[in-house]
Amino acid sequence: MRKIDIQSAFLNEIRKRKIPISLTLKSGKIIKGQLTNFDEYTIILKVNNYQQMYYKAQIMTIIPLTHMNF
Repeated sequence: MRKIDIQSAFLNEIRKRKIPISLTLKSGKIIKGQLTNFDEYTIILKVNNYQQMYYKAQIMTIIPLTHMNF
């Protein structure tokens, strides 16, 4: 049986379609931007033409800011 990696599929769809997202960090800070890349532990978010790296362990929610059927 093939393992389904829902997280990677979700993030890849957001990245490919260039859907803007809102991140909520464990600290309560909210960051809005565009997902440009990700791996097992981090994501790269483009915010105001700058790339910022966030550790997935510090993220509580990732919310697409436009409608998507997943």
